[in-house]
Amino acid sequence: MPLESGARWRASLAQGADRFDGALRLWRHLPLSLGLMIELHDHAKIITVVAGIGGMARAAHNDLQPVQVIRNTTLRQVDGRTTGGRSHHLKPHVFVAMPLAGRYLDQLREHCDVEVFSATQPISPEELAAAIGDADGVLGSAQLLFPTEILDRAPRLRVICNVGVGYDNVDLGELSRRGIALANTPGVLSDAVADLVLGLMIAVARHLRECETIVREGRWGEPGLRIPLGSDLRGKTLSIVGMGRIGREVAARAAAFKMRVLCFDTRPDLVPPPFAERAATLDDALRAGDFISLHVDLNPASRHLIGPREFGLMKASAFLINAARGAVVDQRALYDVLAAQRIAGAGLDVLESEPPTTGDLLLQLDNVFIVPHIGSATVETRAAMVELAIENLVACVTGQPCVNIVNAEAAVATKEVSP
Repeated sequence: MPLESGARWRASLAQGADRFDGALRLWRHLPLSLGLMIELHDHAKIITVVAGIGGMARAAHNDLQPVQVIRNTTLRQVDGRTTGGRSHHLKPHVFVAMPLAGRYLDQLREHCDVEVFSATQPISPEELAAAIGDADGVLGSAQLLFPTEILDRAPRLRVICNVGVGYDNVDLGELSRRGIALANTPGVLSDAVADLVLGLMIAVARHLRECETIVREGRWGEPGLRIPLGSDLRGKTLSIVGMGRIGREVAARAAAFKMRVLCFDTRPDLVPPPFAERAATLDDALRAGDFISLHVDLNPASRHLIGPREFGLMKASAFLINAARGAVVDQRALYDVLAAQRIAGAGLDVLESEPPTTGDLLLQLDNVFIVPHIGSATVETRAAMVELAIENLVACVTGQPCVNIVNAEAAVATKEVSP
């Protein structure tokens, strides 16, 4: 059971520390002005205990109490001093702001010193700010927010790696100004999200929620019960707003359902797939669509892209599908048109405020089908996202090329951090 201190251990410690109680007796008489660290190795688990500055250690063999536990990390001896600080002798230091399986942490530890937030509840802003003070990189969900006041606490930070494709959790311009790269995980979740979009289309078109409720309430076969009739997908027009990776996968699936696929994208050089047509304007796409599926990132231009005016262009029989970001749609305007049945329904994987409050007006409606932001929530996809996020993080903090940096102007962040 190794004991390390800020100064070279006395020769007598090496001779007399064969047993833990003997080591403790020696340790008990060492001043803590230099700082003292104990690493307790319990099988494969490492618990790092940092004793405070000043005073004398007080511990017994059976009731040793840690002063501070650093989650899943190892503090190392630096230039003869045992501290929690950084040195050019160490590997890059990264903070993982979400629980990860041990095999992923092992991958990171091959290249980095790793600290992990392993609690089941989301990390608080205060905990995040305290944890990244000496971090070169952070890995977390795409819902983890990095406001200016948190970035101010992280002078060494060079990369934030989102486990997800969205990046509205950061101010991209502010990151670039600070030389901090933002990396995401595009591509690996496109199939899973596209599958869910088709599922949402079927759910709202065939009234699956209402029909399933009839069965659960024991009303199937009830005299006079009218089963709600749905709508076919075949022959209908799907208007896709945003023809990126996910939009293209949705288009391919819709074509397999024998739908007409119409796409709109603000990029003039975009070439639609052969089974899709291009709409000249967003208004044209909204007017034509029996189903309108949104696949744009959230930015100032796309916030409330679909509002009262846009709803007014849609058919009364149209269904809105949103698996992008909640704030792309003006949610109050959506409630108004659904409540007035000015459109047929909506299938939503995202909301403006997640999770919704119990008083959220949308929850009072029967013609909306809502799931809790599960677009990428498959075993295979989540594993692929974490793997890619780890690759991004290791590349950025070790100075290797990373193709998934969103703000290319901060590419300097991929260079190895100097001491």
